[in-house]
This record gives sequence, C-alpha cells and structure tokens, in this order.
Amino acid sequence: LTLIDLPGYIQLASLDQPESLKEKISSLCERYIREPNIILAVCAADVDLANSPALRASRKVDPLGLRTIGVITKMDLVSPEQGASILAGNRYPLHLGYVGVVCKTSGKKGLKESMEVVARRGNDYFRTNKDVFYSSSSLMVGTDTLRKRLMEVLESSMASSLHGITNSV
Repeated sequence: LTLIDLPGYIQLASLDQPESLKEKISSLCERYIREPNIILAVCAADVDLANSPALRASRKVDPLGLRTIGVITKMDLVSPEQGASILAGNRYPLHLGYVGVVCKTSGKKGLKESMEVVARRGNDYFRTNKDVFYSSSSLMVGTDTLRKRLMEVLESSMASSLHGITNSV
C-alpha cells in the first residue's frame, strides 16, 4: 500500500504563484487517480461536497464511485447531525463510503503532537457525540477506522488480482 499525498486542487493562483500552477496540479493528480488506484477524496465537512474539487475529479475517472473513499475532515466544524448526514453518503454515494475524521492539533505554537495524540482528540469528539455517530453501524469515523478501511480495500484489491496471477502462473 502506497499513499501519495497530492497537492490540493487550487481554483486561482495567488500573486506569488505561476499561472500554470493550476494546470500542473490538475495533470499531476489525473496521473495518479487512474485505474486501478484507489482515490481518497479529502473534503472538509464545512464545505458543500458539490463544490469539492477532489470529488469532482474522482467523478470524472470513477463515475460510479467504485474506487473512491471520501475522507471528510474537520467534522467538528459542523453539527454532529450534519456530519452524520454527510457520512451517510446519500447525496453523493460512494461504494467504498465516507470516513469522518477530526485531525486538529491543540493549536499551541511550536508544539509537535504525535498522530496518536491528534487521533485521540478526534476519537474524543466522536465519543462525545456517540448518540449521533455510533447510533448507525454504517457510519465510519476516526483515523483508526480510516486505517482499517484502507487495509480492507487493499486486501480486497489484492484478493481480486490473485486470481489473475494464479492463472498466469
């Protein structure tokens, strides 16, 4: 499993950026979101998914949402009910689903926190709102769940390709 963190799509280049930057980022991302790669479409919870450049790009190459996992960040910036509604995926269904995360640092300047501490803070948020997020077993939340989901998808992908490899051997 290799995760490639691509730069985020930009709408407009700022004054200190070259005009060609938007096209360069788009072409770089297009190279990596082709089949058979799994797409992690990272979107903020406080932005309408219809305006998400990551979801728009994934829809072009994966119109049925078979290879796309939606990762919804900043879940703590919307009401728990709105967050649960986003994760349900009714408006923009994805076969691999959506995982909600809160990856917020404490905000103290100069303090480097481990991913474990940041993940614990996110888990605390979801536990605090357990009546919303854990009432439905289909909602996936937390960085641990994201890790497990990625491993499930990797194992499934490997299993489906083993048949072809076995036949070739």
